[in-house]
Amino acid sequence: MKVILKNLRSQVLIALVEKTKGGYIHLTNKKRKNWLIKLAELKRYPKNTLGKDLANFLVQEKFDLIAGLENHDVYHVLLGYSTEVEAEAQMQFFLLGNGKKSLYAIGTSFVAFLTMPDQWLAFWRAYKRGNLVRKIHHWDFRFLLNEKTVQLRALMNQAQLTQIIPLNC
Repeated sequence: MKVILKNLRSQVLIALVEKTKGGYIHLTNKKRKNWLIKLAELKRYPKNTLGKDLANFLVQEKFDLIAGLENHDVYHVLLGYSTEVEAEAQMQFFLLGNGKKSLYAIGTSFVAFLTMPDQWLAFWRAYKRGNLVRKIHHWDFRFLLNEKTVQLRALMNQAQLTQIIPLNC
């Protein structure tokens, strides 16, 4: 019975994403530009760069870049979340914790929270993880494709300065 419910909720969430994806892309494209880059170009980036690792991820998952959703695939590469429904939801909780307040991140997290009570602890951990690392939700990844993925992860995981040093010390 648990397997049937898990498959059903996965199918419902996937259907919701597919139905709303076009509207999300339309709304967000007003704010930022598409990358205008193809998978073949990503494959030519040097080994261990974000561009090459993104290409490898897309090939492994049998995906292609979708204009307007390029950052989403980069998040998978940088954060290590799989494309399974539960992991996708965890990634959205990470992004909320990281400060991303998009309608999509909030909506996906809300629906996932309601439909996956068995994942609440994982969602909380993902949220806390997002809250503890450097804010990346606003990074423009198309300008970081030549950077080493491991270095971007290290930069992301550096603790942010939270203490303000007084001027009169």
